[in-house]
Amino acid sequence: MKKFCIFIAVCLSAFCMFSQTPKTDKEIKDYLITNGFNCFKFNADGTYSYSQKGGGEVLSGEGTYSVKNGIIIFETLGKHFETPVYGKSFAQKLELPGKYIIDFEIQNAYYQGALINTSDSEMILWSLKAPDFGPGTDESIITIDGVKCIKYPTWDDEQAGRGDRGYIVLLENLKLRSMPTTSSSVVSVTGYDNEVGFSSTTRSVEYAGKICTIIAKTVEKTTIDGITAPWYMITAYGCDDMGLDFQDAWIFGGYVKEFKSKDLDSMKRQYTPLLEQSIRKAGGYLKNSK
Repeated sequence: MKKFCIFIAVCLSAFCMFSQTPKTDKEIKDYLITNGFNCFKFNADGTYSYSQKGGGEVLSGEGTYSVKNGIIIFETLGKHFETPVYGKSFAQKLELPGKYIIDFEIQNAYYQGALINTSDSEMILWSLKAPDFGPGTDESIITIDGVKCIKYPTWDDEQAGRGDRGYIVLLENLKLRSMPTTSSSVVSVTGYDNEVGFSSTTRSVEYAGKICTIIAKTVEKTTIDGITAPWYMITAYGCDDMGLDFQDAWIFGGYVKEFKSKDLDSMKRQYTPLLEQSIRKAGGYLKNSK
């Protein structure tokens, strides 16, 4: 009986350690060995390796590491290896060897947890773990760049017969903002190309009649020109000489209609003429014009 109680105590201790955020050097190292991080694999003997696919090639490498005072130290890197990409641009490469902290709580609209360079806080490699949320529950409330938001599902639950994804259609051209405020900088994308029309000009607006998938919307509402509404986070897509150009951006929700997947086809039919008009006004071309 005594041995059984000891066994249960050990199991509970191990469960508690891995169910809580790792804090000590040993807990962090144990977590990394068990889970890895993004494209990295960590081994108990102090070696690491990585393999990251992207841009038509595979970036791989290996070396030694240690964990001291909560910092992950990539001590060495084998010769002739390219380091992993950490930003949207394939030219943004992690600094290796280098020192990083692991923040399990930080999150954006897509991931929770990140490796952050101790010398350059902009050098962030996000985990591959999605934020913990569920539609219609308190867990759907997350913080994006310090702003409390409602995160929308990124897919429909077809098995349950539900269309959970959220969409908006723009009733007029709306500025793309870096943050949900009119005082923030505008976001620009180069070109426009979808099933309706195309353009090669750089724009800082999303066109009237465009249907966008909702990433998130702000909990707090803003009043602009007498209209009170939340801000919506969307992805604005363009197309330049290098291929697809895209930027996450915020637009004010006072001049949009929100709807669900079940209404997507009917909303496209209803608002395609408005989108065609917007593309022509911007100097673009329609794909179905004769």
